[in-house]
Amino acid sequence: MVLSKRERTIALTTLAAVAILVLDQLVFEPVRAQFVQLSADDEHYTKMLDDANRLFMNRKATEARWNQMIADGLKSDAAETEDALDHAVFEWAQASDLTLKSCTPEHTMQKDRPAVVLYVVGTGNMSAVAHFLYRAQTSRLPVQPEDLEIGSRREATDDLTVTLHISGLYFPVGFKAASTEGAATAAEGTHK
Repeated sequence: MVLSKRERTIALTTLAAVAILVLDQLVFEPVRAQFVQLSADDEHYTKMLDDANRLFMNRKATEARWNQMIADGLKSDAAETEDALDHAVFEWAQASDLTLKSCTPEHTMQKDRPAVVLYVVGTGNMSAVAHFLYRAQTSRLPVQPEDLEIGSRREATDDLTVTLHISGLYFPVGFKAASTEGAATAAEGTHK
């Protein structure tokens, strides 16, 4: 069977189109998918590298903050932490003219670390609440104000009720030794 010039052109064009489709599916599409994956990996690892560099740059400041926390009252006992936190809350309230209604402690685990949480309820005007929260947030003690609720006791007056949880960290002796061993093991692994 002899094909005419027109039939040969149609056959060659059809074969070229099929070849291009096959080539696209078998070569170009996998290469494009691999390129997209490499771009995503590049972004991910670049972010991880930036985070690691930031960690190394902040190391001295973090160490200084940690040493300051230890010097300022990071305790190894829950009762000592509770006492220091309770005393600090009463100082903050007195200095800011906030009237404390209740201050209830609870021992918990937060993010795999032991903590003492004080459930604080107090009343006062906006200035007293603001000063109390400022003192809690800027305290040198290892504490973190959380779950803040502010409400008005009477409408159209500057008489507020504040409820918040203040968590204070402490590191028991056994817990501290375990984290020190892990750091020592990690440090040995990098020096080998």
